[in-house]
Amino acid sequence: MATLIKLRRLYVYTKTKYQEIMLVEFEELGKGLVIDNYIQSTESDEHIYHESLVHPALLTHPLPRKVLIIGGGEGATLREVLKHNCVQKAVMVDIDGELVEFAKKYLDVMHQGSFNDPRAEVVIMDGKEYVAKQADKSFDAVIIDLTDPYSSEIAKSLYSEEFYKDIYRILKDDGIMVTQAGNSFFFNKVYEWVYNNLSKVFPITMEYEAWIPSF
Repeated sequence: MATLIKLRRLYVYTKTKYQEIMLVEFEELGKGLVIDNYIQSTESDEHIYHESLVHPALLTHPLPRKVLIIGGGEGATLREVLKHNCVQKAVMVDIDGELVEFAKKYLDVMHQGSFNDPRAEVVIMDGKEYVAKQADKSFDAVIIDLTDPYSSEIAKSLYSEEFYKDIYRILKDDGIMVTQAGNSFFFNKVYEWVYNNLSKVFPITMEYEAWIPSF
């Protein structure tokens, strides 16, 4: 079973230290970000993904003031986090600085100026290293917006039980974490692996799904 999406044109191609990045235009989905030949976001439906990733967690938390985003290089997750007026600080950590600069230059339709918000801090670093350096109970919420665990080797370790233990450590007592976990239909074994890793660390683990046409 496969999903066929017609490509209209390729605008920009570049290869960073970590991955291949393309800015393309699809026939029905508009402009899109493609990383290592996997669609990451398209302008027609990225709002479904990013709103679904961010808002359930931040609306569940009683008062999320300090939020950590791991990944999310195009800035759209940051955009959604900053819609919450109670957020005083949003730290976005991405390993690929070239991707972030690519997004700033070409993906304004997605980040919508979120990088310039005074509450936003962008750190170019391996997410695992950044988390390891943080103090215990220092964040209200952690949002993990990485490439899929089956599509990228650089992201795979950030879906591990060991990494989730470190995330749990830096969350406050009423803290909350959310992660995307890939496509549960086409890659159900990988999805179950991620879910099981979470369940071993967090006392309450719940799953939900959102249908994204481009995925």
